[in-house]
Formats: sequence, C-alpha cells, structure tokens
Amino acid sequence: MTVPESHVGSSYELDLMSNKNSPEEGVLEDQDEEDPFAASDEDDEEYDPNIEDDNNSDTSEDTEELRYSDFFDFKVISQAVLKNRTVNTEWSKVKWLQVKCFRIEKDNPGVVKYKYNHSDDYLCINISGRGRPSTSAFELNKTYSAMLPISIQKYNDFKKLCTNEAIPSEFHQWYLLLLTSTTVKNRNAEPSVDSESEED
Repeated sequence: MTVPESHVGSSYELDLMSNKNSPEEGVLEDQDEEDPFAASDEDDEEYDPNIEDDNNSDTSEDTEELRYSDFFDFKVISQAVLKNRTVNTEWSKVKWLQVKCFRIEKDNPGVVKYKYNHSDDYLCINISGRGRPSTSAFELNKTYSAMLPISIQKYNDFKKLCTNEAIPSEFHQWYLLLLTSTTVKNRNAEPSVDSESEED
C-alpha cells in the first residue's frame, strides 16, 4: 500500500472536546448545556414511520469485514515524519495529554498547531525537526503475516461454547480453525471502572 503525496499535509482542524469537526469550519463551539439527544413529547408526535429502525435495517452494504492481511504498519511514516515530539517552536515542552485542539494546515507542512484551552492562541510544533518535511511516498508493510494465535485455554473455552451451541453452528468452523500457541498467556478481561467503584 502506498500513501500518495496528495494526501500529505491536508488542512484539518480537530477539536478533541467536540464530536463535530470540519476541515472548512474549524473548531466548533461547545454545545449548549441542554442535551440535544433528550427525547421530548414533540419528538414522539412528529415521529416519521418511514424512518427505519437501525436495529432492523440491513447494514451489510455499509460494512466490510477485515482480515489480518488488511492491516498495515505505519511505523515507517512515524519514524520518517515525526522527528520532533517534545518541544514547540518556543522551546517549551509539549503536554500532549492536555491538548484540547489540533490544527493542520496544508500551507504549513511539517507544522502542527495545538492549544490547551479553546480561548488560548495556537502553539506550534515542528514535527519535522530542523530539516525539511518529507514529501515522498511511503511503502507500507503488512502488520501481520498470519493470524495471531490464542491460548489453548481460550481455544478450549470456544470449543465448549460450540459444543453447547452457545455459538451458532454457522460459526463453529471459524472458531475450531483458530491457531493456538503454548506461549500465549490467557488474560482475563480487566474490570470496568464501574465495577471497581462498586467494590470500594
């Protein structure tokens, strides 16, 4: 897979605190405190019966199943492009976890603008370092050369679920053909934040 030069340096502004981002309009102001998704009596009266329920609609045309061979490793781009991630143009350390907005401009390749608060002015970081930003195309390698194996314990759990018909029969072959490895550790799912708070 090759990343074309035309896709490098596109103008875009990302607001990490809003679910609406536009390459033309930029950062949008915060929404009103009123919940825009809250149901009202008027909504019930104006319900359009021609609108299909998402749970009942067929989304097979809008989705595509991905295989392990569909994933690419972007480290080569990161190593070639992101040469500076620590200090901005004012020689101050970049606090990535506190950034609220990013702005990428086509006219300023290699420069990422950011700010910690919406009312602040943008700060700049030259991700290309002191050199010129790379404009060449990159060859991406596949992330996986084969399916990742699972632990034998997890495989036995899937096999038991197939035997008990907890997993539909049409999926049995896929689960039973999964690769296993004795070196893979079986890790239990981490408890959710709600579960931890209830235990306290």
